[in-house]
Amino acid sequence: MPGFPLHGLPASWSGPRHLGGWEGRWSEGQRQSVTTTLSLDNGEPLAEEGPQLRVEVRVEPVQAAQALPVRSKRRRGLAEELWWEAAPAAHDAAEHWDRIAAVRSRPDPAWSQVTIRVDGQPVAFQWLAEGRHWVARAELDDRALTLHARDLPVGSVELARVTDLEPYIQGTRRLQEAALAHHHDEHR
Repeated sequence: MPGFPLHGLPASWSGPRHLGGWEGRWSEGQRQSVTTTLSLDNGEPLAEEGPQLRVEVRVEPVQAAQALPVRSKRRRGLAEELWWEAAPAAHDAAEHWDRIAAVRSRPDPAWSQVTIRVDGQPVAFQWLAEGRHWVARAELDDRALTLHARDLPVGSVELARVTDLEPYIQGTRRLQEAALAHHHDEHR
């Protein structure tokens, strides 16, 4: 477990869970990296439809003088990622590059505020939606929570502290085994 609290959907969520990714940094004098970001994913990762929620927890100190520019850049990056996820798939390279240009040329969006319960407490999140997809971000004490969702109403989301990563680890193992079996079947 990292040195900061993790969050995911509560035990009532019956869908798949798996590890979503992590980031770390090296500090001077340390022999191993320190985890600064960890994502826990809920939902079927390869499905084109159906509920999905990625809960990213990021702990990164930002100097007060840098806070506004860093937050603005992160929100812009989240908006572009959302627009890209919500866009239909490109059929060729030219269409792919046209979509990238279209996403990058969009003006900064107006974010709304929504309340999502975290460990039973209401927390104000900045929220942006595009079609079936949405993203939300909140800063709690020394960490930021970023939610990426598809086909999941924001009003139905409640986050709970995750103290046991085993369901996420087992879900990741199942995904790896399925990918290996698929690869093996394709190369017979």
